[in-house]
Amino acid sequence: MEIGITEVFLLLGTFMAFFMSLVVAFRFSKNNLPANYFLVLFMIVIFLSLLLKLVDAIGVTRDFPHLLKINYPLGLLRPPLFFLYFLYMTNPEKKVDVKTFIHFLPFVALALYFAPYFILPEESKRIISTDPNLNSRWLLPWWYSAAGGIYSCLYLALSIRCYLRFEDFKSRLEPRYYSQLKTWFLILLVSYCLFVLTAISASFGPAWLRDYPFILLSFGVILGCGKMFSFPDLIVEEKKKVRSSLQSLSTESKLEQMDRIKKMIEMEQLFRRDDVRLSIMAEKTGLSESVVSGLVNELEGVTFTNFINRYRIAAAKEMLKNPKFDNLTVEGVGYDVGFSSRAAFYSAFKKDAGVSPAEFKKA
Repeated sequence: MEIGITEVFLLLGTFMAFFMSLVVAFRFSKNNLPANYFLVLFMIVIFLSLLLKLVDAIGVTRDFPHLLKINYPLGLLRPPLFFLYFLYMTNPEKKVDVKTFIHFLPFVALALYFAPYFILPEESKRIISTDPNLNSRWLLPWWYSAAGGIYSCLYLALSIRCYLRFEDFKSRLEPRYYSQLKTWFLILLVSYCLFVLTAISASFGPAWLRDYPFILLSFGVILGCGKMFSFPDLIVEEKKKVRSSLQSLSTESKLEQMDRIKKMIEMEQLFRRDDVRLSIMAEKTGLSESVVSGLVNELEGVTFTNFINRYRIAAAKEMLKNPKFDNLTVEGVGYDVGFSSRAAFYSAFKKDAGVSPAEFKKA
């Protein structure tokens, strides 16, 4: 049994993934944020994926027959777990519902397909692995690699979309924390993106290329391990700070402060400013940023950005239906009510009204 660079990287990556799983699970053991659970599950799946690849690389797979074929369903767990971590990390108020579990249906389907194989005794699995005719029964069809590549790319695109919406956190975190968390996300995205792209290439390329995706994944895990210790629980700490600040306010006081915030937004038309942030609102009300954020989260059930967008959408609806503003384009209305881009305006408007601004104007 020879140990080369590939095996060393896989060994390091496997150890780091296992270590990160334990650390993250320990740090978040007293917190029930969904994102934390998805991160722990993702790291466990990465650990198992690297472990299986390491066992295969050092040529002892047949000594552990119960590990055979497990990599197939695991491959369908990585993409949704990665995406759900990003989704719930950038939407901490979002609750886990039935729709969340729909993402795991492909994994369940493939696991059920291989269930008859998984329950076979060790000796039967050894015989199957050495007999091409028997083993062919448990090989996936040729189109599976292409479908798996599309599946992975789809979830990767959704994860990137969440990352691009990360601007919302500027109004909720201190600049240095925001920068660190953004770096953490970027490391995860780049590492996983390289893994997916090289894995797709390896599926249709020569056999020697098949180790590279896992070497890149190991490298990403090592980088992530070096970065995570200083800021994996930023949002946890921010939420604790908000809860602590709000505990000193009575229910009546909370309602009064919320009413004051709303009146100030309406009277000064603050929502029309595309640079409105928690810091600006805190300065004008004399409250801390964490209290303003906490009041909006608790009493309105949305993030500060979505709270401001409510005013913008309401103003946009009035302008789109008022002939007085016919000289403005639909995009012009969006800019006038405070949106900084056409995409942000259309996305927020359709989410609220169910139709695009242009369709609303014509209706």
